[in-house]
Amino acid sequence: MSFLPVHKAAIGVTRQGTEIPVWLPRDLHKLEHDGLRVLIIGGNDGSPTSVRYVENLLAPFQKMKATEKRGSEGVYEIAFVPNVYPDGLPQGMSAAELSRGYPPAKGFYDASVRPEAAYLWRWTAIYGAHLVIDVRTGKERGHWGDKRLLAGAIRAGLFRESPDKTLPEPAEDDFIRRLSTARVEDLPATAAVILQIPTDWKEGDLDFGQLLMLMHYGGAVQSPARAELLVRQRRSAEQIVHELTNVYGHDLKQVAYIPALAVIGRIRAAGHFQDKTETKRLVELLEPFRSGLTNPVPKSGSDQAGHLLFAEMAKRSERKDRERWIELCKAAADQIFDKDGQPLQLMPYHNEMSDAVFMATPILCATGKLAGEKKYFDAAATHFRSMKKLCLREDGLYRHSPLDEAAWGRGNGFPAMGLAWALSEFPEDHADFPELKEDFQNHIAALLKHQDAFGCWHQVIDKSGSYREFSATCMIGWALKRGLDRGWLDKATHQPALDRAWVAAKQRIGPRGVVVDICTGTGKQKSLRDYYDRPAIWGVDARGGALALMFSTEMLNEDK
Repeated sequence: MSFLPVHKAAIGVTRQGTEIPVWLPRDLHKLEHDGLRVLIIGGNDGSPTSVRYVENLLAPFQKMKATEKRGSEGVYEIAFVPNVYPDGLPQGMSAAELSRGYPPAKGFYDASVRPEAAYLWRWTAIYGAHLVIDVRTGKERGHWGDKRLLAGAIRAGLFRESPDKTLPEPAEDDFIRRLSTARVEDLPATAAVILQIPTDWKEGDLDFGQLLMLMHYGGAVQSPARAELLVRQRRSAEQIVHELTNVYGHDLKQVAYIPALAVIGRIRAAGHFQDKTETKRLVELLEPFRSGLTNPVPKSGSDQAGHLLFAEMAKRSERKDRERWIELCKAAADQIFDKDGQPLQLMPYHNEMSDAVFMATPILCATGKLAGEKKYFDAAATHFRSMKKLCLREDGLYRHSPLDEAAWGRGNGFPAMGLAWALSEFPEDHADFPELKEDFQNHIAALLKHQDAFGCWHQVIDKSGSYREFSATCMIGWALKRGLDRGWLDKATHQPALDRAWVAAKQRIGPRGVVVDICTGTGKQKSLRDYYDRPAIWGVDARGGALALMFSTEMLNEDK
């Protein structure tokens, strides 16, 4: 038996902005087949005694060093959330109410009261634990766990031999009962138990033997959520692409970046699989644009980026069809030139947001390559430099806009993906190429400092208490893959980061196009709190699905 050392992170933030701390091992992106993953929670009953109990369990783990390599038999991956409510009882709530009210009906993660419950609920579900232990206090020692999940070795070995009392079944909306008997969104139940300690517990009464026994038998628990996450993790890029293209990229009512990226994903998938039937469907979807029946004129940055779809088609077309697709690309790219044909410092519709690195720079470069005209590359470099002045922070991350310093997750995904896409089209003998490549490398270096133990980037990049945000993880992962493939990033440093991001994304792409924790559409916000409070979608989502498809198609030649 050996343990992995732990480091401090967070599972969420309170209404006061206090991080909810978690101590956990590093490199948790892969669910090990022979290791044992346990989560121990304190303070969920509002009791300082349960907090002290878990803190005392945690203390020696903070000093431990791994005695065996990760993945060897008998390795324990133990995470501790000592205090779910670090700011104390939420206003108007009693201690008895804290573990009730699950699943949270709304407020992911913007609830005005008790956002801690939402963070705990989703974080625990996707942690991939064999067993969750919720420590609470009562008159005497006791335990409760759902019989269906705790049948077999754990009941025979732990509860039969334990002197503890079997507790009455908790209320139907109790955290542990719901976690172990119902679903969290599209994930099935997680094996979980309540471990009750006496209210008069003292530090000297800490029973490590009881804990070790619980963890030992926990490996025999059937944890359906963990099993589902393992299934997701084992899928290939081809399998995921097939699943996603069944759901996304079939609607093109507006040539905006979200539907356009999904269609681009379908196009790339059809080419990879040499699927003639799918190619025919895509030709039919795009026919109104090819024929001239529809002539979109961009009225936003999102529309400009949407025209990357036409660049994708131009690369795959010849003669008049190619000319038509280039004409549509120019409808977006030419918006950067004034009436005299001189380039503006910034593409119209930039709105001072870092999004504009993606919305404008790639379509300018793609058009320049297709048309063979240097002016588009010059304009792209000028636009990018102007965006840097507006949004690049001294630490190498991007503020979303000059309104606030917050390094919004997708607000960094846009520059990472946007510059990587632009560089893919940019001539290497152009005078600005080395500078742009260095800017890309510097941004990626800044981002790598904030990739978490699961391989994710967060809703606010440098705030570990903000939620693990799916779209930013996909965009940065895409940029890593493109940078590695083009030789802009060294393999020793960046391949492990890509591997972690890919596993994290796979675990968060469910069947039938469901994706986990995508920040909803977000304009300029005025404060860090505003970015914390942007709703997180778990379900079928056009934006999340499109970016999942982009990342997955980029990985097609990697993940065999």
